[in-house]
Amino acid sequence: MTNALDNIGTVIAVWGSDVRNGGHFLGGGANLSFGWHRQGNPVTGSSTVHASYRWSNAIMNGNAQPAAKYGYMWQDGVICSPELVSYNGGWQVISLQCTDSIAQANGIGINDKRSNMSRVSGGQEVAELLIYDTVLTREQIELVEMYLEAKWLERNRTGWNGEARLTTLNAPTDNFEGMIDVAAGETLEIDRVIGGGQPSAKLNKTGSGTLNFEGEGLANYSGELILSDGSLRFPALRATPTLEGLPNHLYARFDPSERSSVDTVEGANPGTNYVQVMSNLVTTGDAYAFNRRFMLRPRSTAYRPWILPDELGAGLDVVDFGAMANNGSDNGVHFVVSTNDVDEALNSPISLYGIATVVGVVGAQRGGGNLLNNKAFSRASQGTTSHQTALYYYQVDNQPDINATQGKLWMNGSLWDAAKGYATPGYQVAAFQTPGGAVSRVMIDQSGSYTGGGRIGELLIWNRVLSEREVRDAQAYLYAKWFNKATPGYALPAGAFAATDIQRLTVPEGVRVEIEVGAGRTVRIGKLVAEGELVKTGAGALEIETTSFFNAGKITIADGSAEVVGVRDVESATAYAPGATMHLDATDLKSLNMRLRAADNETVLDNWYDKNRGVGIWRPSAEQSRSPRFVQDVIGEGLHVV
Repeated sequence: MTNALDNIGTVIAVWGSDVRNGGHFLGGGANLSFGWHRQGNPVTGSSTVHASYRWSNAIMNGNAQPAAKYGYMWQDGVICSPELVSYNGGWQVISLQCTDSIAQANGIGINDKRSNMSRVSGGQEVAELLIYDTVLTREQIELVEMYLEAKWLERNRTGWNGEARLTTLNAPTDNFEGMIDVAAGETLEIDRVIGGGQPSAKLNKTGSGTLNFEGEGLANYSGELILSDGSLRFPALRATPTLEGLPNHLYARFDPSERSSVDTVEGANPGTNYVQVMSNLVTTGDAYAFNRRFMLRPRSTAYRPWILPDELGAGLDVVDFGAMANNGSDNGVHFVVSTNDVDEALNSPISLYGIATVVGVVGAQRGGGNLLNNKAFSRASQGTTSHQTALYYYQVDNQPDINATQGKLWMNGSLWDAAKGYATPGYQVAAFQTPGGAVSRVMIDQSGSYTGGGRIGELLIWNRVLSEREVRDAQAYLYAKWFNKATPGYALPAGAFAATDIQRLTVPEGVRVEIEVGAGRTVRIGKLVAEGELVKTGAGALEIETTSFFNAGKITIADGSAEVVGVRDVESATAYAPGATMHLDATDLKSLNMRLRAADNETVLDNWYDKNRGVGIWRPSAEQSRSPRFVQDVIGEGLHVV
């Protein structure tokens, strides 16, 4: 066969690699030779698990034609490098934007020629394929991708087809007044509204479109929401995935709280246990490096991280890598990826290739460090001690503009701006989606100089690009397990406290507006002020603590249920949020040691004990003039303050 399709500029396809390995992207090409050559020689249609036959081999290698291998590739909308990542091991929409419309191919399924065109073939599963003789713009490619995703995978991307999304909306001051206008036929989804300070802050929803709340919504907004037009929507929630329900082809999972997978050695200080080995908890055939099981070990026995037992709750241990340090190459507290079966003074690292998605519990108390030693995971300032230093700074490889800043970053289930660093100086679930690459060390920068600075709990690693739904599923699993909370769009874990969804909702006079609650979901309103008509739709439940009806104000129940339930009886703050590090309560007189100050006859504190642990706070010196005062019944009868 000598016919060739010339002038290829763009390829968009629905591609499968779940039965076999996906094969070469196209076949033949320049000189009927290595035009689309893939990593791993040869890559065939065999389903045999062997180093050269896996779906996880990179889509192209250095022998592929430059117009293809140096082009931009997107998998389910996430940019990646065809030389650095594989297919996803399932069905996906994949696009290649060549550097110029000069690529060539002789067919599909023939892969490359070598000495004989029939030598290497098969492995592909193709549902729909479009090839263009021009280099389409990213906007054109994205429209085709979304059409294919909707047709073949029943998925719609956020931000398109009349749907927009905000991660966080902040009402910054107490008296802030803002307007949220959603046009007819459109939907605005907001994960989290914060601020308000006092109920004097107001957000006015206008426009006949829909305001959608999947996550915490208005639970952390203390102001008033005025529903002047359109509707509020609280959709049905997805069940939080279990470990078994995580996205497929999980390559590695490390979890210090599964103590059988962690070998420790006791340190000089009693109770300090240093990590010697963390085993990969994934035992499927995909989880190999050089045909051997891999694990995490300290590079040097002189620099071991240690376990913080029960750090995030009973049985939820984390690994602490200590303070950020610059100890030179091979020194400092960090892990290496290793296949060594015995402990050595220096454990030689091996590389894991094609790492594109990493989701983990990360502590940024000392800045968060550099999670992995690929450029995509190095901070803008590798030696930073601030959690706010940018992530995704460095270019991943030589391709023009294929850099980590074009990856995606998620924090606690919501898209996050990588320039802001980590979300908090404490613990969070962070999800990194990068163009792909090799990693060989944990908690060290790409240059090998800066170590430590972070803590890790459970770490999930895929050598493929996850779709948006998959990366949200992975975060939901970790957030429920480690924080007993739900990420946006997912149901709360059993026993978790459900906050009030809307503190104060006002329906103005003369309007007819809707609030939709999806099946299986309950939405709670702290106070409803109804001057117009509020129509309850959706099969879910609406609970209202207090109500005020004026003029023609009313609630119409079109579907589901709505009831006034009254304010919850709270016995203790710890009933909702157990495990406070310190709990001081001025109404608990037994916890206060007081005396009368002779100078002014005021009641002052000597010390104030914590309710749970017996620790306390003390007056700063023997000078009673510096002691805080105790004042009775300030907020109400029996509600004392210090």
